[in-house]
Amino acid sequence: MININSILKGSELSPCVKFGITSSFLTNENEKVLRDFFSTCGSFMENLTICVDQNKRNKFEIFEDFYKKLHLPKLKHLVLEDHTPLRAYNTSHSSTNTDLTPIFKAILSAAVNLEKLSLYFPKSLYGFECEDLDPGPTLPQLPEGLLCHRPCRYLSHLDISAKLTDDQLMDMSQAGLRLKTLQFRMRNVTLQENSFTTLLQSQSKTLVELKLREERTGSNFIVKFPKMERLSVISISSVCEFEENSLTFGPFGFQEHLPAIKTLELWDCFGREERWSAFFLAVSPSYSLEKLELPAQFRNTSLAQNISVVFPYLKKLKVGFSLRPENESVLRTVYSSLKNLEELQIITDMDHQNENIDHILTGFSKEVCKKLRTSVGCLRPHMDFDQHQYRRESSLADLKSTKHFYYNRKTVFDSHANTSTFYCRS
Repeated sequence: MININSILKGSELSPCVKFGITSSFLTNENEKVLRDFFSTCGSFMENLTICVDQNKRNKFEIFEDFYKKLHLPKLKHLVLEDHTPLRAYNTSHSSTNTDLTPIFKAILSAAVNLEKLSLYFPKSLYGFECEDLDPGPTLPQLPEGLLCHRPCRYLSHLDISAKLTDDQLMDMSQAGLRLKTLQFRMRNVTLQENSFTTLLQSQSKTLVELKLREERTGSNFIVKFPKMERLSVISISSVCEFEENSLTFGPFGFQEHLPAIKTLELWDCFGREERWSAFFLAVSPSYSLEKLELPAQFRNTSLAQNISVVFPYLKKLKVGFSLRPENESVLRTVYSSLKNLEELQIITDMDHQNENIDHILTGFSKEVCKKLRTSVGCLRPHMDFDQHQYRRESSLADLKSTKHFYYNRKTVFDSHANTSTFYCRS
């Protein structure tokens, strides 16, 4: 870094605005170099990542004059990452390194125009290198006081991957934050009912996008929405399919609590319906929601029948499909009830070796589709085929307003004005 400091000092133009510092460099021996680095680059730095590793027990003390002189007027995005392998927490029962907390706080105070803050404690938890490792009770928590130390008046995007406590959420609620986006990734989090609701309440006038993700181990708390005046995007995902505990949502009404919602993404929600069923059982409908991604394993026909009632102006729908009878019933319900749908996306992992699904798309029986199928594996109209002779169930043909149909992520149906071209692929 000494050479880099020399180069930057002699340059008329700032060659880069994105920097990273590892915990191995944060030592008392490098304190002067660190001062020079922030003195040289602090005025034009826009993105900074600081990585911590608990295996490197370096002693670093931040000095008061350094704290007072630190100035980062253009820093927009700050990332704090803990790269300690989870196995190290299990074996050593180490806690979060408090020696580096002061510099975190100093940088937050100096970044007066910070817009985005990303906190990953630990980062390895959310990768796949520790898939089979159970961190248990030694899983570290977010360092205390980071988010309540000093509110950043321009901070509008917060991304947290950590094990938070009720007290930390309450501190965040009182920190004066005015967030537009909040992404919260969790594992084995147990919270009181009011703590997360209080956080949402504190952001009710500004929050536009909310993303909640459970990873590998279920969390135990209930989200009860206050009135979120501007919240337009909600994304919920859960990849801990077989866990008993899970993030769930209390009863609510869209008009009363989510009046501005436009997009609801539930595609990656696996496991029990309790994780997401509240969105289809709302006490009042949404007249603003236009895009819906159903859970990949959505198989409840009764809830499918509620879609047109709860979301009467739905324009875009994403749905998963397999040859299970429940999936077929859900699609039939979609065809028959969502008359205003403009875009339908069906995602399936089936390939050419699976049973043909022409009957699902056309509404004709499997026997009729088999007669029409040619050697190339596609349905093509025969000159002597009279579709009125055969019984047809609900199908794509019932979606009169649909302009785009995607199957296996490939467009196979387009509508231009009153002219339609329709293909069915096996």
